[in-house]
Amino acid sequence: MARFTTDDTALSCTIVLDSEDETIDLSQERLGDNLLDELALALFASAMAQSAPDGTPWAPLAERRHKVSRAPRSKPPGEPPALAHHLGIRTGAMLSLTRFMPGQRTIEKRTATWAYTHGGAGGLAYNKAHKFHTGAANQSPRPLIGWPPAVKHFITQVLTLS
Repeated sequence: MARFTTDDTALSCTIVLDSEDETIDLSQERLGDNLLDELALALFASAMAQSAPDGTPWAPLAERRHKVSRAPRSKPPGEPPALAHHLGIRTGAMLSLTRFMPGQRTIEKRTATWAYTHGGAGGLAYNKAHKFHTGAANQSPRPLIGWPPAVKHFITQVLTLS
């Protein structure tokens, strides 16, 4: 049976073929790519629905609390909260389809890995996405990656029929 693993540090998901027929090769005829396409689209749909891949709704974004100051407002009333903009929610950068599809991929005969596109560990985009996914001291996790049950079922069925 295929193993479905998630690496929260690398923001990646991997399919590992263990006991499937040895003739199944994920690197041939775009099999691995097609399976990862299903994953990427499902993860994007989850993010757009503001839910974890397993369907659990994300905690709402909290308003950023600022100290009361007598200084004039730097933003006109009605502007989006600074926290939401900082996380890339208001700009759409973090939840853009291009972060999910195609994502970063590594496909070998018995493994296929998809990773959220973030420009490299330690970079600003990675740090924001990782903190959003795993949570922080003052922020609940809002999982971006993982294996949706329907995708695992679909992949298992495809591999069984192959």
